[in-house]
Amino acid sequence: MKKVNKLQIDTDRLMKKEELTVLMGGYWSGTCEVMCPWGYFNGGASASNCYTAELICEGMYSGCDCKCC
Repeated sequence: MKKVNKLQIDTDRLMKKEELTVLMGGYWSGTCEVMCPWGYFNGGASASNCYTAELICEGMYSGCDCKCC
């Protein structure tokens, strides 16, 4: 157990990054195609899955259609 000031951390109970990723539903990294009335482009994206990446993309580019899967 580590002690940082008054905070005590039990290192045996810490979760690894891979364990957190599994709990979040995985990790997806790929390319999204963004189709807007004013143009078309694609770019890299990452999220817990491709569906979530599409939702984030459509939130960023209001009025556009995003295809990540």
